[in-house]
Amino acid sequence: MEPGSKAERLVLSFPATAANYPKAIDQLKERFGREDLLVQIYFRDLLNLVMKNAATGRAKTDLPLLYDELESKLRSLESLGKTQDKYGDFLTPLVESCLPEEVLVAWERSRNHQTESEGSRSLEQLMNFLRQEVKGEEMVLLARTGLTLQKESTKKGLACNTGNSVELESGLTAVETKLGWAVFGKGSCVKDNIVTTLSMHSMNIPVNKLWELEVLGISSPTEIEKQKTELSLNDFNNRIKILPDGRYEVELPWKYDSLKLPSNKELVWKRHEGMINRFGCGKFFMDYKKVFQDWEKLNIIERVPDLELNKECHYLAHRPVIKLDSQTTKIRPVFDASASEKGKPSLNECLLKGTNLIELIPDILDRFRMYPIGISADIEKAFLMLSVAPKDRDFLRFFPRVVKGGSCIGTAELCLVFLLALFC
Repeated sequence: MEPGSKAERLVLSFPATAANYPKAIDQLKERFGREDLLVQIYFRDLLNLVMKNAATGRAKTDLPLLYDELESKLRSLESLGKTQDKYGDFLTPLVESCLPEEVLVAWERSRNHQTESEGSRSLEQLMNFLRQEVKGEEMVLLARTGLTLQKESTKKGLACNTGNSVELESGLTAVETKLGWAVFGKGSCVKDNIVTTLSMHSMNIPVNKLWELEVLGISSPTEIEKQKTELSLNDFNNRIKILPDGRYEVELPWKYDSLKLPSNKELVWKRHEGMINRFGCGKFFMDYKKVFQDWEKLNIIERVPDLELNKECHYLAHRPVIKLDSQTTKIRPVFDASASEKGKPSLNECLLKGTNLIELIPDILDRFRMYPIGISADIEKAFLMLSVAPKDRDFLRFFPRVVKGGSCIGTAELCLVFLLALFC
């Protein structure tokens, strides 16, 4: 039994007992002893030999090996009851189609010397002929190989007969011959591709443009950054809307996609608890809470609905800044938009910075000298007079009301301008 075959797996499926022996035999006969299936397999093998012979163009093949295969297939068919007497007329053409051309010619010649009455066309006569051909081929092979003498082959060292040759740096080889030195090989050559082009340019430009760096293909990094800033500022200005109450509504100038911005909820909550522990017992704590209450009344901030608490958002940490010498606002919240988790961006990193307004301060101071009297004024809650677009408010959330030792009571988002404080 062939190891790893289906028959082996079938036998091993039965426990090794005497009672299972006849059962295993019956299963083997039922699975692998089907005569109709075996007959088809042997006939297909004969057809495969025919197709193989046709594909090779009846080239010279190993006749002993072919004879053994044919004899094996015919013997198997005969064991299944497909005898040569009954199926000889069908099997004879198949066997003839399997033979090489030279063997088939010899078979036809030998048949011409016999009469039809002797059954020269029978399958038995054909197999006898092939048997004699195999014996003859084996005798010829024996006669050719039996009396030969083994001789050791000697290899000539060609490495010593190279002649006087020199490898040149150019890749050529110089060889000394009886007629003198000869150079062989392929030398290097220069291939020039000449293309004629016609270019027309408009010269209606200022003369000073001819020596600018941009004309020479050199771009200044500062100028490139300045152009990007101007484009971003123009886009920001185009998105500004005027609300019915006269306020301006602006969108956050995103530098990157807002999906990269983390929520910062846990980080902000820890900082919020720390702030409460530091200022919770101070006299300014109630004033600080009152600031958020006033903002909520003025619609500067608004509550986040419970259904939107799990929405994509970003939380901002805040702390109180106390200025006792201020006449208008002694305490005010300051939000930290630079806070970020490790390895993640902050809100400031995701927003465009805009132009640097500090450079304009000298011009403002110089304008005070244009007239005898200079006047300055303060706009109350100037940054809070601008509204943030609703789609960006979720990224300006914070925890407004917390009692000492407690948990978050409410979450609010900035409704009006905190965003300009981020840019300054």
